Amino acid sequence: EGKKALAGKNGGSNEAELLNLLAETRLQQERTQDVDALIAEARKNGAMGQAEYLAARLLMHRRQWGEATRTLEESAKTSVMSLDQAVRTLLCLGKCYENIGAGDRRLVALRQAVAFAPSSAPAGAELGAALLDAGRTDEAAMQLRRTVQLSLPPDEAWASLARVLLLRNQTLPADKRDWQEVDHALGLAGQT
Repeated sequence: EGKKALAGKNGGSNEAELLNLLAETRLQQERTQDVDALIAEARKNGAMGQAEYLAARLLMHRRQWGEATRTLEESAKTSVMSLDQAVRTLLCLGKCYENIGAGDRRLVALRQAVAFAPSSAPAGAELGAALLDAGRTDEAAMQLRRTVQLSLPPDEAWASLARVLLLRNQTLPADKRDWQEVDHALGLAGQT
């Protein structure tokens, strides 16, 4: 049921995307009152899913992870979203689950985000980091290798790839360790 609501529409609304970007900018600037105004405007215009997403982002900014999680989960069940908004919501849910210590739920949300948008480098990087945090180094390495091949992978993807390769090398006998890929990933971390 929630999956249908999340991916109800293929395609995104330029207006919703601009509103999300504006809200993110205002949060970075600590202008939370502006985000409150954007939420009120979205509610006034009947864009309840957008309003709930923005409210959850504000809660996340305030580190109210439990309440943000509930808001995003409810929105995912009841709102029809564009594919972009669904992926954005799942990434936020992943961050919330990470902060409330729900690693399994984090993996489910991030796997769903990657399934919806396989070419999303941010989703791939988040899933790779979650797999690494869960101790699934082989899966993490595969996911992160795929992610760094995508267009504009985030620096975190390279850093996570270097970390997982380093961890894997440490489990191998000295004569089996390959540092070339580690060095390559470290060299690209922070330079993309």
